[in-house]
Amino acid sequence: MTTTTATRPPARPCGTLDQPEIEVFLEPEGGGAVLAREPVRASDLALLASHANLEFCMRRSRPDRTLADLDVRLVLVPSERSERFTGLSLRAFDPDRHGEPMECNFSILAFEAVARRAEKRLLESGRLRNGELFLFGIAPPSGEAPPPPPPEEAAAIEVIAHHPAIHYLSTPVAPLIKRARRHGEDLAEAFPVFFTEEALARAEQCARQGTVENPRFESGALLAGSLGTCPESGEFFLVVTDAFAMTGAESSLVTLELTGETWRRIDAVIRARQTAEPATALVGNAHGHNFLPNEGQTCEECPRLPECSTTNLQPSPDDLMWMRTHFPHAPYAQCLIFGLSARGDNVHGLFGFHDGRLVKRHYFVLPDFTPGGHPTISVPQSR
Repeated sequence: MTTTTATRPPARPCGTLDQPEIEVFLEPEGGGAVLAREPVRASDLALLASHANLEFCMRRSRPDRTLADLDVRLVLVPSERSERFTGLSLRAFDPDRHGEPMECNFSILAFEAVARRAEKRLLESGRLRNGELFLFGIAPPSGEAPPPPPPEEAAAIEVIAHHPAIHYLSTPVAPLIKRARRHGEDLAEAFPVFFTEEALARAEQCARQGTVENPRFESGALLAGSLGTCPESGEFFLVVTDAFAMTGAESSLVTLELTGETWRRIDAVIRARQTAEPATALVGNAHGHNFLPNEGQTCEECPRLPECSTTNLQPSPDDLMWMRTHFPHAPYAQCLIFGLSARGDNVHGLFGFHDGRLVKRHYFVLPDFTPGGHPTISVPQSR
């Protein structure tokens, strides 16, 4: 995902966020006739829309606005080397301002979930064998894709839209970066994310709790912190200041799901803190991949290498679904994974929403941070 001025070659209009005119097609890895076509639904674009809201509003000193305040159009981005399309561009026109539109671009990888939906149909029909490789792409509707399922009938209800104020800390971000230690792999154009040393240590303690018991299980914590905006640059940032253990959660070696009791307990703590620090909020999760990858089998060179390259430090499809389910309108939410190498070394990494996926990114560690020591701005959303 990149944010640029709209200066790319002409692209093909493909509807709106509410009514996308896009389909994903699957074809054999070695080429050949199209195996399946799957229409892209509005719900498939929810994560992309949320990220666009971050880029178009939050990171442009307009946290009071949402995509509903902008004229957002979808266009397919053409390849420079073929007649295919390489991705999707969300172009936003601000009715209050003139000039070039804002642009937020996503690659075809953002449509993997749609491709998996088509793959499932092929597997069920026997047209694709389990483990058989395929390629996928995006295109305008061909008229050959199956229609989306009809909406389920539901009883008529009255919906009252409620848009509570968003609370931000207002403080310069440059001094925070100056006194912090940078960690992790660089992700271009990513907004700054900070952890206090105490919050990071607490998160690791909770995530690795499942390694000290037999049998091992997946353990973790909910991350809490504050959103911030820099009065000098307008940049948006996040500071993680605490981690709450997911005690009482239902877990196995590779799954972790919160119970209602766990949610209520942590939510009560957050609400209590918000009376004194309104900007406090839940901002993601930390969890442990507490199993040895490759069943603990290492290569012959492993004992002589400073680091083992075989790790389980990759977000699973369940990790992405968990984040999308619990933080559907929080593009700033983070997923902190503590894992292991095949030889048992501790490894960890931070993953944030990017290009419709969870992608590894860098972060900063602060010795301390006191939210109450910074001004708080309460911003009412326009819609």
